[in-house]
Amino acid sequence: MTKNISKFLNIFFLILMTILYVNKAEAAIETFVINKYSESFIPGQNKDAILNVEMIAVTSDEGMIYIPINIEKSEIISTFVNEKKFDAEKIKMGGVSYFLIKTKSPNLKVNVKAEIACKNFYAVKNDNPATGIPKSLMEYKFINKSLNKIDSYNLTIALPDGMEPISVITPKNVTKYTLSENEKGQRTLSLKSRVAISESSIFKFTYGVPFTNKAMIKILMWIFIIGVSILVLKDRIKGGK
Repeated sequence: MTKNISKFLNIFFLILMTILYVNKAEAAIETFVINKYSESFIPGQNKDAILNVEMIAVTSDEGMIYIPINIEKSEIISTFVNEKKFDAEKIKMGGVSYFLIKTKSPNLKVNVKAEIACKNFYAVKNDNPATGIPKSLMEYKFINKSLNKIDSYNLTIALPDGMEPISVITPKNVTKYTLSENEKGQRTLSLKSRVAISESSIFKFTYGVPFTNKAMIKILMWIFIIGVSILVLKDRIKGGK
């Protein structure tokens, strides 16, 4: 009997501590502020991606930092706060997931850097449009899960080696995004915006293997060969007459 009571009390206190911890984390996020948030995706192994996050924020009253999770299958590789390495843990509050960093510095403006592994980020839907050129459809949505407006949000997505952007679907305004190239020679698409509380920033585009000069040369050669063949055939027909 005594053993059962002791077991019950242990379970009760464990549940109570969990509830108190979650409540503390939920209360702390109300005083956490993100001023600037940048994300950069680069291809990793297979279809995976490495996400580099840079954030300027103000820690909560409890000294906590929250990195929103927008890719479900993601794991922290490393996190730094003001150039000092910290551990991070994955938590869930009210159905919203974060990587939580606990510091001992409340209400402090900090520079946060994180490297995150994202599973199957490039495992996107393939499409074969009327042109016959295969393309991949990429759509990434960043949701502002903080309790303040993010005045500066930046997103960069690098394409796999040898790929080129074909069309940008969202945003439609061409001034909202830029095309460039990173140090690895991979094509990149970048987006800048502001994101209100609970609002989202969506980047949707297609990419695929470029229509290269080599391919054009092959097509022109075939056109030339077919053209010559038709002329030869016409001459033979005329000669037969």
